[in-house]
Amino acid sequence: MFHVAITRGIDKVHIFAAAERPSPFLRELTRKLVPGDRAVAPKRSSNAIPKRSSRSTKKVPVTGDRVWVFGYEATVTGVSGSTVEIQLDGGSQMDVKTTDIRKILPRVVTHGPRNETVVDTLKAWRLETAQGLSVPAYVVLHDRTIDEIASVMPMDESSLLSIQGIGTSKLEHYGDDLLRIVEEGREDPGEE
Repeated sequence: MFHVAITRGIDKVHIFAAAERPSPFLRELTRKLVPGDRAVAPKRSSNAIPKRSSRSTKKVPVTGDRVWVFGYEATVTGVSGSTVEIQLDGGSQMDVKTTDIRKILPRVVTHGPRNETVVDTLKAWRLETAQGLSVPAYVVLHDRTIDEIASVMPMDESSLLSIQGIGTSKLEHYGDDLLRIVEEGREDPGEE
Protein backbone atom coordinates (compact mmCIF):
# COMPACT_ATOMS: atom_id res chain seq x y z
CA MET A 1 0.00 0.00 0.00
CA PHE A 2 2.89 2.34 0.78
CA HIS A 3 4.26 2.00 -2.76
CA VAL A 4 0.82 2.67 -4.23
CA ALA A 5 0.37 5.74 -2.03
CA ILE A 6 3.68 7.35 -2.97
CA THR A 7 3.43 6.59 -6.68
CA ARG A 8 0.04 8.28 -7.13
CA GLY A 9 1.22 11.85 -6.47
CA ILE A 10 1.08 14.05 -9.55
CA ASP A 11 3.43 16.89 -8.58
CA LYS A 12 4.72 15.96 -5.13
CA VAL A 13 4.08 13.67 -2.21
CA HIS A 14 4.43 14.62 1.46
CA ILE A 15 5.25 11.73 3.78
CA PHE A 16 4.75 12.01 7.54
CA ALA A 17 6.11 9.40 9.92
CA ALA A 18 6.22 8.83 13.65
CA ALA A 19 9.79 9.30 14.96
CA GLU A 20 9.29 6.61 17.59
CA ARG A 21 8.32 4.04 14.93
CA PRO A 22 10.76 4.43 12.01
CA SER A 23 9.64 2.79 8.80
CA PRO A 24 12.06 0.55 6.87
CA PHE A 25 10.40 1.80 3.67
CA LEU A 26 11.20 5.43 4.43
CA ARG A 27 14.77 4.54 5.34
CA GLU A 28 15.23 3.08 1.84
CA LEU A 29 13.83 6.25 0.24
CA THR A 30 16.15 8.66 1.98
CA ARG A 31 19.68 9.32 0.91
CA LYS A 32 22.45 11.12 2.68
CA LEU A 33 23.10 14.60 1.34
CA VAL A 34 26.66 15.66 0.67
CA PRO A 35 27.53 19.36 1.22
CA GLY A 36 26.48 21.22 -1.91
CA ASP A 37 23.75 18.68 -2.76
CA ARG A 38 20.24 19.98 -3.24
CA ALA A 39 17.40 18.09 -1.64
CA VAL A 40 15.60 17.21 -4.86
CA ALA A 41 14.44 13.85 -6.04
CA PRO A 42 16.93 12.27 -8.44
CA LYS A 43 15.75 11.74 -12.01
CA ARG A 44 14.77 8.25 -13.05
CA SER A 45 17.40 6.29 -14.87
CA SER A 46 16.67 5.51 -18.50
CA ASN A 47 17.14 1.80 -17.77
CA ALA A 48 14.38 1.71 -15.14
CA ILE A 49 11.84 -1.08 -15.46
CA PRO A 50 8.95 0.16 -17.62
CA LYS A 51 5.56 0.52 -15.95
CA ARG A 52 2.90 -2.08 -16.65
CA SER A 53 0.24 -1.24 -19.16
CA SER A 54 -2.95 -0.10 -17.47
CA ARG A 55 -4.97 -2.08 -20.02
CA SER A 56 -4.10 -5.51 -18.61
CA THR A 57 -3.53 -6.18 -14.95
CA LYS A 58 -4.00 -9.96 -15.19
CA LYS A 59 -0.79 -11.84 -14.46
CA VAL A 60 0.51 -14.10 -17.20
CA PRO A 61 1.56 -17.53 -15.91
CA VAL A 62 5.15 -18.75 -16.25
CA THR A 63 6.59 -22.24 -16.55
CA GLY A 64 6.11 -24.10 -13.28
CA ASP A 65 2.99 -22.21 -12.16
CA ARG A 66 -0.01 -24.19 -10.93
CA VAL A 67 -3.19 -22.90 -12.58
CA TRP A 68 -6.95 -23.42 -12.48
CA VAL A 69 -8.35 -23.97 -15.97
CA PHE A 70 -11.61 -25.56 -17.19
CA GLY A 71 -12.36 -26.66 -13.61
CA TYR A 72 -9.07 -28.54 -13.17
CA GLU A 73 -5.68 -27.86 -11.63
CA ALA A 74 -2.74 -28.08 -13.99
CA THR A 75 0.95 -27.22 -14.22
CA VAL A 76 2.23 -24.76 -16.83
CA THR A 77 4.91 -26.47 -18.93
CA GLY A 78 5.45 -23.67 -21.45
CA VAL A 79 4.30 -20.22 -22.51
CA SER A 80 4.42 -18.82 -26.03
CA GLY A 81 2.68 -15.50 -26.62
CA SER A 82 -0.99 -15.92 -25.73
CA THR A 83 -0.75 -19.74 -25.72
CA VAL A 84 -0.01 -21.68 -22.54
CA GLU A 85 0.97 -25.34 -22.57
CA ILE A 86 -0.37 -27.14 -19.50
CA GLN A 87 -0.21 -30.62 -18.04
CA LEU A 88 -3.18 -31.87 -16.05
CA ASP A 89 -2.53 -33.89 -12.88
CA GLY A 90 -3.62 -37.05 -14.73
CA GLY A 91 -0.81 -36.56 -17.26
CA SER A 92 -2.80 -35.13 -20.19
CA GLN A 93 -1.21 -32.17 -21.95
CA MET A 94 -2.95 -29.42 -23.89
CA ASP A 95 -2.52 -25.89 -25.16
CA VAL A 96 -4.89 -23.22 -23.85
CA LYS A 97 -5.17 -19.46 -24.23
CA THR A 98 -4.06 -17.21 -21.37
CA THR A 99 -7.66 -15.99 -21.16
CA ASP A 100 -8.79 -19.58 -20.38
CA ILE A 101 -6.77 -19.57 -17.15
CA ARG A 102 -9.07 -18.55 -14.31
CA LYS A 103 -6.51 -18.41 -11.51
CA ILE A 104 -2.79 -18.81 -10.87
CA LEU A 105 -2.54 -20.82 -7.67
CA PRO A 106 -0.12 -20.00 -4.85
CA ARG A 107 3.22 -21.73 -5.23
CA VAL A 108 4.35 -24.54 -3.01
CA VAL A 109 8.12 -24.47 -3.04
CA THR A 110 10.34 -27.22 -1.77
CA HIS A 111 13.69 -25.92 -0.73
CA GLY A 112 16.53 -26.30 1.68
CA PRO A 113 17.71 -24.04 4.47
CA ARG A 114 18.22 -20.38 3.64
CA ASN A 115 21.78 -19.49 2.57
CA GLU A 116 22.54 -16.43 4.75
CA THR A 117 25.52 -15.38 2.60
CA VAL A 118 23.23 -15.19 -0.43
CA VAL A 119 20.59 -13.26 1.57
CA ASP A 120 23.15 -10.66 2.69
CA THR A 121 24.68 -10.33 -0.79
CA LEU A 122 21.24 -10.05 -2.46
CA LYS A 123 20.14 -7.33 -0.03
CA ALA A 124 23.32 -5.32 -0.64
CA TRP A 125 22.92 -5.76 -4.43
CA ARG A 126 19.22 -4.81 -4.21
CA LEU A 127 19.98 -1.58 -2.33
CA GLU A 128 22.71 -0.58 -4.79
CA THR A 129 20.46 -1.39 -7.77
CA ALA A 130 17.51 0.51 -6.28
CA GLN A 131 19.66 3.58 -5.63
CA GLY A 132 20.89 3.46 -9.22
CA LEU A 133 17.30 3.37 -10.47
CA SER A 134 16.08 5.91 -7.87
CA VAL A 135 13.38 3.56 -6.62
CA PRO A 136 12.75 1.96 -3.22
CA ALA A 137 14.61 -1.32 -2.71
CA TYR A 138 11.41 -3.38 -2.45
CA VAL A 139 10.53 -2.39 -6.02
CA VAL A 140 13.61 -4.28 -7.21
CA LEU A 141 13.01 -7.40 -5.06
CA HIS A 142 10.79 -8.14 -2.08
CA ASP A 143 12.30 -9.73 1.04
CA ARG A 144 10.23 -12.88 0.47
CA THR A 145 11.69 -13.18 -3.05
CA ILE A 146 15.21 -12.86 -1.64
CA ASP A 147 14.41 -15.50 1.00
CA GLU A 148 13.06 -17.88 -1.63
CA ILE A 149 16.09 -17.38 -3.91
CA ALA A 150 18.41 -18.10 -0.96
CA SER A 151 16.45 -21.27 -0.12
CA VAL A 152 15.91 -22.65 -3.62
CA MET A 153 19.37 -21.61 -4.92
CA PRO A 154 18.30 -21.61 -8.62
CA MET A 155 20.98 -22.71 -11.08
CA ASP A 156 19.49 -21.44 -14.35
CA GLU A 157 16.97 -18.98 -15.79
CA SER A 158 14.17 -21.54 -15.81
CA SER A 159 14.49 -22.29 -12.10
CA LEU A 160 14.89 -18.56 -11.37
CA LEU A 161 11.58 -17.92 -13.16
CA SER A 162 9.91 -20.39 -10.80
CA ILE A 163 10.65 -18.04 -7.88
CA GLN A 164 7.64 -15.97 -6.80
CA GLY A 165 8.35 -12.33 -7.63
CA ILE A 166 10.57 -13.10 -10.63
CA GLY A 167 8.89 -12.63 -13.98
CA THR A 168 10.26 -12.24 -17.47
CA SER A 169 10.99 -8.52 -17.02
CA LYS A 170 12.97 -9.00 -13.81
CA LEU A 171 14.70 -12.01 -15.34
CA GLU A 172 15.74 -9.88 -18.32
CA HIS A 173 16.96 -6.98 -16.16
CA TYR A 174 18.46 -8.82 -13.19
CA GLY A 175 18.75 -12.52 -14.06
CA ASP A 176 22.50 -12.60 -14.72
CA ASP A 177 23.27 -10.74 -11.47
CA LEU A 178 20.97 -12.96 -9.41
CA LEU A 179 22.38 -16.21 -10.82
CA ARG A 180 25.95 -14.93 -10.29
CA ILE A 181 25.18 -14.11 -6.63
CA VAL A 182 23.65 -17.56 -6.08
CA GLU A 183 26.65 -19.26 -7.73
CA GLU A 184 29.09 -17.28 -5.58
CA GLY A 185 27.05 -18.19 -2.48
CA ARG A 186 27.11 -21.85 -3.48
CA GLU A 187 30.91 -21.72 -3.70
CA ASP A 188 31.28 -20.01 -0.28
CA PRO A 189 32.83 -22.62 2.04
CA GLY A 190 31.14 -21.01 5.07
CA GLU A 191 27.74 -22.25 3.87
CA GLU A 192 28.62 -25.93 3.29
